[in-house]
Amino acid sequence: MPLESKIPMIPGPKGSYHFTRNKIGRKLWVGSADAQFDLSDPYNYEAEWIYDPLHDEHLKKFFLRPINIKRMMKIGLVTKKLDAKCSVKDYNMYRKYLKKLYNDSINLEIKHRASMDLERKTLYFTEKLAEKDVERMKAREKRMEATSLLLEKNRLEEEEKMQKQKERQIKIEQRLRDLKFKKIQDKKMRIQKAWEKAEILRRKHEAAAYIERQKIVKTLKRWRDSECQRKTARVKRKLQEKQAKQTAVEEKWRLRQEMQRKQIERENFLQHCSIEERAINIKAYDTKVDRERARMQRMGEQYKMFMKCYASRHVAGQRDGMCCIKRHRKHKVRRTNKKLKR
Repeated sequence: MPLESKIPMIPGPKGSYHFTRNKIGRKLWVGSADAQFDLSDPYNYEAEWIYDPLHDEHLKKFFLRPINIKRMMKIGLVTKKLDAKCSVKDYNMYRKYLKKLYNDSINLEIKHRASMDLERKTLYFTEKLAEKDVERMKAREKRMEATSLLLEKNRLEEEEKMQKQKERQIKIEQRLRDLKFKKIQDKKMRIQKAWEKAEILRRKHEAAAYIERQKIVKTLKRWRDSECQRKTARVKRKLQEKQAKQTAVEEKWRLRQEMQRKQIERENFLQHCSIEERAINIKAYDTKVDRERARMQRMGEQYKMFMKCYASRHVAGQRDGMCCIKRHRKHKVRRTNKKLKR
C-alpha cells in the first residue's frame, strides 16, 4: 500500500494483528544527514510529534529489564519480538511522516540534480566565454602585431621626415647666416650713406641757418622801423583821442545845459498849467457848492411845506385845511362833485 494512503481499521478478533513502528528504545523521528531546517509546518498540522517513552533511547535499559518486559507484554504494549505497539492513528501518522521524509529526500535530490545541471551549464558557458576570450586575445594579438608593424612603419617614416627636416634646418641656418652677413654689409653701407647724407644735411642746415640769420636781421630792422612808426602813430592817436574826449565832454555839457533848460521850461509850463487847473477846479467847486446850497434850501422849504401840510391834514380840527393851492383846488372840486350828486 502506498504511503500517501491511510490504513483503515479492519474489524477482527483481539490479537489477530497489531501495528508497530520500531523496537523499544529506538528513535521514531529520525532525519536524514543532509536534511535542512524545515518551516513548512510550524504548527504540526501534517504530523504530530508526540513523545513516546517506549522509543526513548535513554529509557532503553529500563524497559529491557525482564520484569518490565513481562509486565509490558502482559499489558499489551510490546510484542514478543520487543516491538512497541501503537494505534492505527499513530501508525498512519508515522506513515505520513515517512512519506514526508521520502518527499523531502526526493526534493533534495531534485535540487541537487538541478544545481548540478546549473553547474554544468555554468561550466559550459564559462568554457564558451573562455574560448571567446581566447579568440579575442588572439585577435587582439594579431591587431597588436599589425599595430606594431604600423608603428614601426610610422617610426621609419618619422625618422625619414626628421632627417629631411634636419637637412632643411641646416639649409635654413646656412641661409640665415648668409642673410645675417648680408644684413651686416647692408648696415655698413647704410651707415656710410647716412654719414654722407648727414654731412650734406649739416651743410644745408648751416646755409639755412645763415639765411635764417639774415632774415632775422632784416625782420628786426623792419620791426624797429615799424615800432618807431607805431610809436609816432600812437602819440598822434592819443592826441586825437584826447581832443575827441574834450570835444565829447563839451558836447555832453552843452547837451546837458540844453536838457536842463528844456526841463526848466517844462516845469514852468506844468506849474502854470497846474495853477490854471487849480483855479478851474476851485471855480467848479464853488459852483457845485452854490448849487448844493440852493438845492438844500429848496429841500428845506419843501420839508417845511410837507410838515405844514401833514399837520393841517392829520391834526384834529384841521382836517379840512390845505397847505398848498393845488391841494386846495382838488379839495374844492371834490366838494362840488359831492353836492351835485346829492
